[in-house]
Amino acid sequence: VLAGSLPYARAGDGTGAALTRASRGRDAAAGVVAVAVAVAVARVDGAVLVLVGLGVAAVARPVARRRLGGVTGDVLGAVSELAVIVGLLAAAAL
Repeated sequence: VLAGSLPYARAGDGTGAALTRASRGRDAAAGVVAVAVAVAVARVDGAVLVLVGLGVAAVARPVARRRLGGVTGDVLGAVSELAVIVGLLAAAAL
């Protein structure tokens, strides 16, 4: 979500540059498949966990835009790890 919605923040090529240049259509299709699998396997819990992950990205997006002007590979990695942690905490609470 972040890589497709924000530009790459650095002038040169880095780890996250290739992800920000990827096809948005392909990214959207992969997201739809991932959501469908999560909901098919875990029903309501899967939908809740998808929303938790999107919530983490929604909180991180304005921070990355304001502080860096976009995303870097480090930002994408940190948000990914944070989404896993928050998702595991949410799963434990369900």
